[in-house]
Amino acid sequence: MINYNGLWKILIDRGMTKTELAEKLGFGSATITRMVAGEPANLKTLVKICDYLGCKLSQICEYIPGGEK
Repeated sequence: MINYNGLWKILIDRGMTKTELAEKLGFGSATITRMVAGEPANLKTLVKICDYLGCKLSQICEYIPGGEK
């Protein structure tokens, strides 16, 4: 399981929605839906998000061993 709480917090702090992020970066809604469900995102997608938001990968996601939420 991947925890994206860091990403959601950054978006809230910047007044941006998940949909707005997806539109700005050209992602489909399925990508965001998978991320909301804690499923892995493509590394290219994560790098694109980090570049856009000016942050590190460790600030937007965390791997949780064993699939615990």
